[in-house]
Amino acid sequence: MTSDVIRKLIQAIINDYQLLVLYQNGGIPRGRVAGKPKEIGPFSVVVYGGGITFGSNVGIGYDVHILSVSGISGSNAGPIVKPIRIDDDVEIGSNTMILQGAEIGENATVAAGAVVTTCVPPNSIVAGDSPRFMKWKILPSEECEEDIDAS
Repeated sequence: MTSDVIRKLIQAIINDYQLLVLYQNGGIPRGRVAGKPKEIGPFSVVVYGGGITFGSNVGIGYDVHILSVSGISGSNAGPIVKPIRIDDDVEIGSNTMILQGAEIGENATVAAGAVVTTCVPPNSIVAGDSPRFMKWKILPSEECEEDIDAS
């Protein structure tokens, strides 16, 4: 880690769990974190330059990466910056990656090791990279606009 890549490293204690929060200063917007998860497992990383909103009662496992900014976009257009929304009563398994623009609906469970890039419907359980729908916790009343195939 060089000082020109990562301007600040902030270590915060949330409910006696260590949360590592990194953000880059060079040309990346300074997003905000709204809400406070009930627990965040050790070794988790949150890059909040694009903004992250947490609902209430959100549980986050060990070594979870939540990235609202990516410095590598595959083009010369600059970084990918999109907000992330995690609704109420969500469970996120260990070693999960939640990437720019992801939305996780209320009461959803994301299995350990998943990579979330789109919308996870409320009351669902998803697993895998490009998470696959596994089953409903409760039958849905509404779905995300751009959701994971639940067929």
